[in-house]
Amino acid sequence: MLRATSAVAVALVAVLSATLAGCTADERAAVGATSSPAPAADAKPALAAATAGLGAGRYFYKVDLGQGRNGRVTVDHDAGAQLASVTIDDPAGTMTIDVYDVGQDERYLKFDMSEIASRPQIEGFDGTTWLRVDPARSEDLIDPVSQIIVDWAVFEESLKTVEQRTAHTFTGTVNLKTLHPHRFGTPTSGSEEVATRRAPFRAETDTEGRLLGFAADVTVTGVTTTMTVSFGHDIGTLPPVPAAGTYADAPESLYKLDLSAAR
Repeated sequence: MLRATSAVAVALVAVLSATLAGCTADERAAVGATSSPAPAADAKPALAAATAGLGAGRYFYKVDLGQGRNGRVTVDHDAGAQLASVTIDDPAGTMTIDVYDVGQDERYLKFDMSEIASRPQIEGFDGTTWLRVDPARSEDLIDPVSQIIVDWAVFEESLKTVEQRTAHTFTGTVNLKTLHPHRFGTPTSGSEEVATRRAPFRAETDTEGRLLGFAADVTVTGVTTTMTVSFGHDIGTLPPVPAAGTYADAPESLYKLDLSAAR
């Protein structure tokens, strides 16, 4: 279901050739611990409540989609910013794409193809270079990153069945087409359609009732792919937004790049 190809890396090299300077990211996480709530009689609202705080504050979550794709999303609602990064493994090497969104009008991209042995040694593909892009024109361009961004506002809606096992553990089934349409919204077969609509999951909350871990299985023709998510709460601030002189405007040719092979 997920497969990145070296053709994507070759296409990127052909499009971008700017010599630029960039900045790096650093973040830390600490999960708090206070009281331990007892198991709830009505399990679905109890689990849904674990994501209630994700509309405010600062946190990050890591996503592993299996088959060579994983990433991290750091959210700072106070600053109206989000930094998302996806790593795609390929036989030719590993590629990383970072997307830094600030409000609705600012977006920066960064590519790291330094581990792809076949690429030409062009400065700007080493994971330290930011390109400013037009958010309205770059949705297709950031598709590989969008696949690790989950819309937690629809978490409760996506839950089909929920059973609470202990004060902090839950199992059940989830509609991944609703929860994560960027990745599961267009099944490639009828069997995948069924599997994504009622995928078994396991979830864990911390002692404050916040979502700590989530894993869902999609089994198609006997092959199971597991999507896992782990959270860190109460993190520090995001790295600085790329400032003038540390980024360049993306070339027009970048918007024509087809990253569909990285799905």
